[in-house]
Amino acid sequence: MGIFRSEDMNLIKCVMSKDSAFDIMEAFGELGVADFIDLNKHEQVYDLPFTKQIRRCNDIIRKIDFLIEVCQSHGIEQRSLSSMADFEEAKEALREEFKTSKYAVFDKIEKECEEKESFINDQTKNIKDMWHNYNYLREYCEVLKKVSTFLLNSPNNVRISRFSNCGSDPEDRKKSDDNFFKVDSESSNEEISPEGYQAQNKILNLSYLAGIVERDEVERMKKIVFRASRGNALIHSMPIDIEIKEYLGQSKLKDVYIITFQEGETLRAKLERVCDSFNTDHYQVPNDDIRNKIEHIKDKIKETEYLINTTNNEMRAYLCKVCKLKETYLVNSGISRLMLYKLISEYDKAVYLNLNKLVPKTSLFQGYFWSARGSGEILQKLDHEECYLTEIQFEDSMNHKIPPPTFFRTNAFLDPFQEIVNTYGIPCYKEANPALFTIVTFPFLFGVMFGDIGHGTILLLFGAILCLFSGSLENTALKDMVNVRYLILLLGFFATFCGWIYNDFMSIPVELYDSCYTINSKTTEVALKQDCVYPIGIDPSWYLGKNELTFANSLKMKLSVIFGIAQMSLGIFLKASNAVYFKKKLELYFEFIPQITLLWCIFGYMITLIIVKWLSPYPDSSQAPAIIAYMIEMFLNFGAISGNAIIHSQGINEALHVLLLMVSLICIPTMLCVKPYLLWRDMKKSHHEPGEIEMQEFSRAKKNQYHRFEEEEDKQIGIPGQEKEEIAGFGKRAHEQADDFGHQESDALKERLYTSVADIMGEDNHAISEIAIHQLIETIEFVLGTISNTASYLRLWALSLAHSQLAAVFFEKVLEESFVMASPIGLFLLFPLFATATIGVLMCMDAMECFLHTLRLHWVEFQNKFFKGTGYKFKGFSLSDELQMRNN
Repeated sequence: MGIFRSEDMNLIKCVMSKDSAFDIMEAFGELGVADFIDLNKHEQVYDLPFTKQIRRCNDIIRKIDFLIEVCQSHGIEQRSLSSMADFEEAKEALREEFKTSKYAVFDKIEKECEEKESFINDQTKNIKDMWHNYNYLREYCEVLKKVSTFLLNSPNNVRISRFSNCGSDPEDRKKSDDNFFKVDSESSNEEISPEGYQAQNKILNLSYLAGIVERDEVERMKKIVFRASRGNALIHSMPIDIEIKEYLGQSKLKDVYIITFQEGETLRAKLERVCDSFNTDHYQVPNDDIRNKIEHIKDKIKETEYLINTTNNEMRAYLCKVCKLKETYLVNSGISRLMLYKLISEYDKAVYLNLNKLVPKTSLFQGYFWSARGSGEILQKLDHEECYLTEIQFEDSMNHKIPPPTFFRTNAFLDPFQEIVNTYGIPCYKEANPALFTIVTFPFLFGVMFGDIGHGTILLLFGAILCLFSGSLENTALKDMVNVRYLILLLGFFATFCGWIYNDFMSIPVELYDSCYTINSKTTEVALKQDCVYPIGIDPSWYLGKNELTFANSLKMKLSVIFGIAQMSLGIFLKASNAVYFKKKLELYFEFIPQITLLWCIFGYMITLIIVKWLSPYPDSSQAPAIIAYMIEMFLNFGAISGNAIIHSQGINEALHVLLLMVSLICIPTMLCVKPYLLWRDMKKSHHEPGEIEMQEFSRAKKNQYHRFEEEEDKQIGIPGQEKEEIAGFGKRAHEQADDFGHQESDALKERLYTSVADIMGEDNHAISEIAIHQLIETIEFVLGTISNTASYLRLWALSLAHSQLAAVFFEKVLEESFVMASPIGLFLLFPLFATATIGVLMCMDAMECFLHTLRLHWVEFQNKFFKGTGYKFKGFSLSDELQMRNN
C-alpha cells in the first residue's frame, strides 16, 4: 500500500522441529520478515525452554563487558563490525580458528572468557594492592616531611593550649587558656634540632598522631578532635604537595594532619578511633632520625613504581593479545576480538529470546508471527538460506480478530516525517497515515512562521551540506542532524520561499522590480500606478508606510485562518477515506458529512468573505467591512446584518446567512444522536463472543482437511472395499481420538494466542450508555474545537510577526541606529554582535519555537480530526538490526 496505508500483514502459524529450531530462527533473523507473537507472555520466566541459555549469554556478555572496560582503561581501542557480511565472515574465520563446528564456537568463547576474566581479576587485584602500597608509601613520606617541617618551624617556646569545652563559662575558658605546657629554652640561643626537640618532648611526655585526611573533612575533624579530647589535643593541618590518585580513578585533594597531645593510653585510643572514623591512615612518627626514614621510604617508592609500570606494561600487552584476531582475518580492519565475541553472544541471545516466544510440544515448537509476506514467499527465502525446509511448516491464519501491527516501508527521506507521527501515536492497521501529508504541510507551516530570505537560506544551506556530506558526518557530533537532513532541507526551502512572499531579508525589503506605488516627496501622498501588479511577494513600498504593521498583521492573520481551515478540512476528508476503506457507513454519513458541513458553513463562508473582500475595490479602506464583526453580527442577529453586504444584496445575503446557520444547527444533533441509536439497534440483533465464530470455522476447516487427506491416502494405497470395511471400526475410533487430540491441541494454541494479544484486541461490545457518552464527547470536542482550532492557527501569524520584529530590532539597534554606522571599522566591530544575536536567538531559539508550534498544529489541530493512533509497530526479528543497535 505504500506510505498512505500500512502494508498487508499475514498471521502465519509455524511448526518447526526442536532439533532445527535454532537454525530456522537464525534464518528468520537474517531475513527480518517475521514479528513473532509472544505466546508465553503470561508464563513464568524460569518455565521457558531457553531461559538457561539466555542467562548463559547474559553472563558471557557481562564478562566481555568487564574485559572491554579493562581494555579501555588501558587505552586499547575497541572497534566493532560495520556490516552483517563482515560479521558472517568473522564467525566463519573464528570457527576455522577454533577448528570446531559452529555450535561449539559459543562454548569455546565461554571457556576463553572465563579464563581471561579470572586471570585479569587476579592481576587487577595485584596491581590494586601494589598501587595501594605505592600510595601508602607516598603519603607516609609526605607525612614525615610535614612533621619534620612542623618541628623545625616551631618556636623555642612551645605553647599548646588546653582548649575548654564549647559550653563552659567565659571565666572558665580564660582559666583554661592560661594553662599550657611550656618548654623553657630562653637560657640557650642554639637552634633545637628535631632530635633534640623529640628529647624535650619525651621529658614533657608529648606524643603525636599524624596521617592523611581528605581536605573537605579537615574542619570537621578538628572539631571532633577538640570535643573528644576536651581541648587536651592540638591538631594542625598542612596541604600535601603531590597528587594522590586512586587506581584508575580520580585524584582527591588531601591534607596532612598532626595531632599533638600529652601521652596517655585512654586519650591515644580515643584519638585513634576518631582518626579511624574518617577512613584515614595514621602513621608512626619515629623518635630517632626522620631524614633517614624518609630516604628509606623514597627507595621503596621507586621500587614499587617500577614494579607497577612493569606489571601495567605486561597487562597491556596481554590485553592487546586478547583483543587481536589472527592475521588471517580482516588484517586491515582492526576489529577487536572481544567485540566479535560480544556480538556473537548478543546474536545467540536474540535468537533464544525469539525461540522463547514459541510453545514447546513434545518434539516440536509451535508459534505465530506477523509478516508482510505470504508463507510461500517466506519458504522461498528460507530455501535460499539452506534451512531445513522439511522440518518447518506454515499455515496462514485467515479468520481472526487480532489487529495486525502497522508496517510502512520507509527510507532516509521518509523516516523523520514518520517519526514525527509515531512520537504522537502509531497509526492503526490500514489507517490513513498522516506522515504522507506531513511531508509537505510540516515544512510549509514552519516556513509560514519562520519566513525570511536570509534566515531561510542559512537553514537551506545547512540542510544541503548535511545531505551532500552525510557519509563523512556520520561519526561526528552532527550525527543526529544527519538523520533528519532532508527535513532540515525542506524547512529551509519553505522558509526561504515564504521569505520571498513576505519580501523580508532580515527585516530589509528586497526591491527586484519597480514598485507599483508612487510617493510625492512634498505632500507624501501615495498613488497607485494603473494596471500594476508587483510580480513576487509584497510590494516593498508597504515597508515605507506608516501602516506597515497594520497591513502585515491583517494579511498574515487572514492567511493563517485560510491555511488552518484548509488543513482541518483535509483531516476531515481523511476521516471519510478511513470510513470508506473500513466500510463504516455510520461514520461516513453521520460524522463526516455533518462535520465538513458545519466547518464549511461557518468558517468556509468566512474564508469566502475574506477572498471577496480582497478582490473588491474600495474607494476608502474605512468603507471595507470588518470580517470578524461581520461574522459576530451574523450569529447574534440570526443572519441579519446592519452594514453593507459583502457578497450579495442585503436581502439575499441575509437569507444565505439564515440557511447557513440552520444547516449548522442541524449538523450538531445529527452527529450526537444518530450514530449511537443505530449502533444500539444493531447490537440488540446480534450477540456473540469475540473469536467464537472464528474458532468454530477454524475447527471445521481442520476436520474437512483431515477427511480429504484420508480419502486421498486410501486412493493411493488402493485398499479393497472389503478390507476397508473390516478395519473401519478400529480406524474410525483411532481417527476420532486423533481428531479430538488435534482439535484440543489447536484450540489450546489458539486460546494461548488470544490470551497473549488480549491487551491489543480490546472489547468490541459496549453498553449503549458508553457509546452515547463517547459520541457526546466527540461531538462537543469537534464543535468547540472548530472554533478553538481555528484560533490556534493564528500562531502562524503571531510567530511570523515575532520573527520579523526580532530581526528588525537586532538590525536597527545594533547597526542602523549606531553612531558608527557610516564607519567601516564600526561595522566591522559590531557585525559579530549582530551575527551572534541572529544565530543564537533567531536561528536556534526561534527556529526551535517555530518547530514546536508546527508540531502542535499537526498533533492537535490536524490529526485529531481522523487519527486514532492506537496501533502498534511491526518489529520484524532482524539480526542485522540487533547488531547495528549493539554497535551504536
